[in-house]
Amino acid sequence: MKWGQFLWLVESMNKNNAIANMSETKLSMHAGPHVDAPDHMFDHYFDVDSLDLEQFQHCFNWICYICPELLVNFTKDKNILN
Repeated sequence: MKWGQFLWLVESMNKNNAIANMSETKLSMHAGPHVDAPDHMFDHYFDVDSLDLEQFQHCFNWICYICPELLVNFTKDKNILN
């Protein structure tokens, strides 16, 4: 894995005659627990302001339906220390 490479196509319907396009993602442990832009770790990627949150809605809806116990209710008047 090259430095900064975190997403690539493993199987291609066009090139490998695969039944589906399969991608692979590898991230450091730093990237796991939160949605964050790669720009704060790499100087040539996008920042948080350019993220389209609509892209995450489908995934969020799926998690709510399949595994509602994974969701945490955060009250906006409190923080993690209170």
